[in-house]
Amino acid sequence: MIELIGKADYRGKDNSAKGDKLKYDKKNETFKFEGRSQLSDAPLFIDADFLDYDKNKQLGYAIGNVVYRDTSEGLIIWADTLD
Repeated sequence: MIELIGKADYRGKDNSAKGDKLKYDKKNETFKFEGRSQLSDAPLFIDADFLDYDKNKQLGYAIGNVVYRDTSEGLIIWADTLD
């Protein structure tokens, strides 16, 4: 378990994450953010004011000024909430 506070910036082999506060569980591949956040798990990219993401389950929840990009599909979604 990794917890980063204050301009958190995590870079793994296949993913990266930025935010004000970040909790990353490497074993379970889960991310929990507080404050404006960015998650990159190519080909998926998510920016939001609040974000939780579980890579193994391929489930996520984003709130506030959400921008979701799937570069493999050429898809961009803007929303207030996305799950």
